[in-house]
Amino acid sequence: MYTITDGTRNLQAMLESRRDQLKRLIAETRKALYQAPDGRLRAGHNNGRTQYFWRRSKSDRLGDYISKKNADLISRLAQKDYDEKILECASQEYHFLEPLLRQMKSQHLDEIYSGMNDLRKAYVTPRAITDEMFVQNWLSEEYEHKSFSDTETAPEFITDLGEHVRSKSELILANRFHSFGIPYQYEYPLYLEGFGRIHPDFRILLVNSHRVVYLEHNGMMSDPAYLDSFMRRQAAYIKNGYIPGRDVIFTFESADHPLDSAIINRLCEELTSM
Repeated sequence: MYTITDGTRNLQAMLESRRDQLKRLIAETRKALYQAPDGRLRAGHNNGRTQYFWRRSKSDRLGDYISKKNADLISRLAQKDYDEKILECASQEYHFLEPLLRQMKSQHLDEIYSGMNDLRKAYVTPRAITDEMFVQNWLSEEYEHKSFSDTETAPEFITDLGEHVRSKSELILANRFHSFGIPYQYEYPLYLEGFGRIHPDFRILLVNSHRVVYLEHNGMMSDPAYLDSFMRRQAAYIKNGYIPGRDVIFTFESADHPLDSAIINRLCEELTSM
């Protein structure tokens, strides 16, 4: 199944921006060439000295010597040579992008399924789906949740989506993810070789890239035993190929440094752009 992502939409926007830049560049370069002097610049070396010559026509192979005192003419002729190459390259790219963008605008792959009659949809398995459909499928995946013990007070913390979480900080994180439109699964099981089965606090879907990252909140960093446990867990992540900052994200708080709301917001902004 091919997934149409927001990245595809972003690609179209980027290509449109590139086309518009090329259009402006072509217009500006043509204007500059219209004002450029006739002929071409020839440069060479003679006895270790650089010399410049003005070839006024194609048949003039050697050209007239230009004194370096006439640096403006040298500059205008050199600029002309550069501008001609820029115009050729930009025009080729522009004429490649224009029909491509027309094709991209004519119909998006995901619109074929969404535009079908419901009677037909019931018998069709879409080969191209939208980000929204991908997220829905991802969220609908069933998994074994970690159970709550009788002594835990976590059921008191209920997210905006009606989930039970184990702490106030997890409640804040879950609700902030929801408000930012970040799909997540709470305590999705993960097996780490040499460590065992764990339940990271959050399994997060990066919608733009369709990549999954894990987030572990560590809320008792003032406790030496808790800190030691975190160090061993972090090492297990790395040994299994989950690199902090790329595949797994750690947030922290201690007795003196509670979870910062501004940091959560900044984190969510980054997650929505990854």
